[in-house]
Amino acid sequence: MSTNYIINQCGGQTEDLFLDSQMPVPCTTGNQAPSLSVSPVGGEYTIGETVQVSLTATDSSDSNPIIRYTVDDSTPTSSSPIYNSPITITTNTTVKAIAFDAEGLASNIISETYTFTEQSSGMTVYYKGNLTNPSIYFWNTNPASLTTSWPGENMTDIGNGWFSYTFDGVDCTNLIFSNNGANQTADLQRCGDGWYSNGTWYDEQPNSNDLKVYFKSDSFSDPEIYFWNTSPSNLTTSWPGESMQPEANGWYSYTFTDTNCANVIFSNNGNSQTADLSRCSEGWYYNGTWYDQNPNTLSSRNITLNNTKFLSNEMLIYPNALNEKSVVEVTNSDDNTLIKIEFINIYGTSQTIVDTKINSGIHKFKLNEIQDRLASGIYFCRVTLNGKSMIKKVIKK
Repeated sequence: MSTNYIINQCGGQTEDLFLDSQMPVPCTTGNQAPSLSVSPVGGEYTIGETVQVSLTATDSSDSNPIIRYTVDDSTPTSSSPIYNSPITITTNTTVKAIAFDAEGLASNIISETYTFTEQSSGMTVYYKGNLTNPSIYFWNTNPASLTTSWPGENMTDIGNGWFSYTFDGVDCTNLIFSNNGANQTADLQRCGDGWYSNGTWYDEQPNSNDLKVYFKSDSFSDPEIYFWNTSPSNLTTSWPGESMQPEANGWYSYTFTDTNCANVIFSNNGNSQTADLSRCSEGWYYNGTWYDQNPNTLSSRNITLNNTKFLSNEMLIYPNALNEKSVVEVTNSDDNTLIKIEFINIYGTSQTIVDTKINSGIHKFKLNEIQDRLASGIYFCRVTLNGKSMIKKVIKK
């Protein structure tokens, strides 16, 4: 005898209705308002992209409804611009549109907002610690979705015990450092560049407290370093100790992480050992003597200084890490020499600070201006003399 009901007909549905046996069935007839659609819909896009917005209208009685639109966030009316072709958008824009059929019936107003943001330039994370050959495993990268398989990717040795890995198009990530899958850290998270050392994240490269010692022998073929009483790191080893890193001209080196002082013994893989030694600053040990600078370099420079003609080209940078008193010292062997001095960051970006000609002799170039312009980190100083280059690593704290 009675019922509640909704009728779907004539391109849409009625409101909730009620009918009993005495009431007629309602029906909507005649011309209907146009239907309007947009493609693509609004959303986030990258600065530099171009979005072509298309508007389409259909109508039951008019094959070509008129579409009017605005791009200034105002409400479109019958006097707004007529849409004839896709709308080109390159900046933050809200497109609003309405369609009218031949009888003047209007569609619902549609509104879509297109937002343009900077593309992520990526991020670099750095590791320094007990892992000798660190790998980085990562997941949940954002906004770019990058993946890897365990134990992850190899990191790049950038010197002074630091390793780096750069994510392209990523602002945040979860990550784990490990030694090729062993001795892994806890699950970590980082948004933006970061330096991870001894269980702590730093927004800038922390000051280095590493101790580096060098050893050279005319008879040792396989030098090892044994150490104890390291402070404050308390690093330990077992006899005959750790292998040393080969350097130029017969030198070997070993770096103590976060260490100020250490007792050491150099040996030939446990044989022909030196006396018990101690060191609290960077030093070179040769023929029973500690040197504060490479004695080979000192001898070479003394020879060239005592001659009217300089015998070889050489560069020194001191103090290093850089401060307002740092200089690049260049020993040049020829007159009228083209010299170019550049500072290069770990991404390859170069800044030229000297580009001129010099004569033979020792020349010092102050770095007070360039060091003020450099952010904290590791750089490479390249000195080019008549097309031949010398490169040294530089630290800016």
